[in-house]
Amino acid sequence: MVEEWADWTSYASMFSVIIPLVIFLVKYRNLTDTQLQIGYLVLVTLCCEIGIAILSSYEINSLPVVHLFTVLQFALLVSIFSTGLSPTYSLKFLRGLILFFVVFAMVDASLLNGIFNFNSYSRPLASFLLVYIAIYFFYKTLKELKIKSLTNEPLVWIGIGVILYFSGSLLIFLFTNYVKTSNQALFTLWGIHAIFNIILNITYSIALWIRPMN
Repeated sequence: MVEEWADWTSYASMFSVIIPLVIFLVKYRNLTDTQLQIGYLVLVTLCCEIGIAILSSYEINSLPVVHLFTVLQFALLVSIFSTGLSPTYSLKFLRGLILFFVVFAMVDASLLNGIFNFNSYSRPLASFLLVYIAIYFFYKTLKELKIKSLTNEPLVWIGIGVILYFSGSLLIFLFTNYVKTSNQALFTLWGIHAIFNIILNITYSIALWIRPMN
């Protein structure tokens, strides 16, 4: 029963990325720079989902794709938030943060967990850093009061999605290796993760759909 539920949520999670993709393609010409970056993140997400699905269908270990996606997702999200973090965090600092994480993820893939095992060090680190960035963005936004309409600001919706998804998934990433001997526990954890991923894709969709106010 748990396995069947996890399968359904996994399929729903995989197909949920189609919603923001369609919005991105339909509204492409009218999107802001920030929304375009969100759209590119959606495209990367879809490509990785397809890659994982194809490898899994042939019973090939798909975790190298997960390692790659972790790096790409982190880099793109930091880039998306960059305009909302200045001047406290400069573009140079954020690029340095991305470089640091890329190096850390490579060490995780080669020396710590290995590329064919779940990246249980780099995924939690990415989650922690992104949640911090999103929380700081909200703190800065509420302090400065420069945004005219919060509901019409794409970064606000991305921030909501990042906090919900990465804070909710952080414990899952941390404890995956500890429960890998129990299939039922793994199915439960990743079924919950799929629900968080659906929520993240919904916030992507809203961020792409709205019309930002100048």
